[in-house]
Amino acid sequence: METMMRYDLRNLAWVARFLKNQLPVDLEPIVKEIQSTIPLEFDFEREAWFMETIKRNLEKNNFRHIVCPTPYLNLCTKRLIVMQRLDGIRFTQVLCPNASEDLLARIPEMVRSIHSLLQAYGQMMFVDGIFHADPHAGNLLLLLDGRLGLLDYGQCKVLDSETRLKLAKLVLALSDNDDYEIARTLLDAEMVFENITGDNICVSDLSTVARILFDVSYVEEATVSPTAQNSILRRIPLKSFNRSLWLVVRAIFILRGLCFMLKINTSAATIWRPYALLALQAKHS
Repeated sequence: METMMRYDLRNLAWVARFLKNQLPVDLEPIVKEIQSTIPLEFDFEREAWFMETIKRNLEKNNFRHIVCPTPYLNLCTKRLIVMQRLDGIRFTQVLCPNASEDLLARIPEMVRSIHSLLQAYGQMMFVDGIFHADPHAGNLLLLLDGRLGLLDYGQCKVLDSETRLKLAKLVLALSDNDDYEIARTLLDAEMVFENITGDNICVSDLSTVARILFDVSYVEEATVSPTAQNSILRRIPLKSFNRSLWLVVRAIFILRGLCFMLKINTSAATIWRPYALLALQAKHS
């Protein structure tokens, strides 16, 4: 399995190089981040450490609605992970087209759980600097008591203080709805764009891209494929992606998809504002 994975990642890098300058997004930094993180999923001692650490951080900060399984560290090895069993309904069972009426009746509980999960991501990303990077519906359980079970810690990320600070400033600008500051902090986060016309890039275009990448609120442009001719990235291609933010953006994309499917219209930037402020305060203390 690991050998096949290495071949796949090698081929993915080749494809990214082949498509360079043909797509409106430079895939090479993203693929490099994938190459450095995916192989780590085969280390179950590492996964158990993330599970235990995220569980401890959330419990310490009273996130009682989010349940992380307890890993039994004395039984875990690099090739084996043993953890507490959580009983519940996977979100995928409720969100599938043929879900029963009994399952659909639990959607309001799922909506409340997602709001709690967004709060937890503020704590994880901005305060703790360690977050679960794969919150798709298959990794979420609606437990019998209505709490949310968060599974699968193979894809987790540690954010250094500099990256957290840049992300915090960007989220604060988004929560303030200040287009100029949004554009400035997006560029400060080492996202490099160019205008295909050669003119200066419009501040409102940069602000829209930032909302697509770093918030879960509805943005019409987010429904357009990046490769479509009417994509905003056709006007201002993303020539260099800060690879240290890739798993952040990926997690936000997944969370946006969940919000869309559950008809949740909210702003993660607004929810994350107090956590972003804590990150700035920690930097200056």
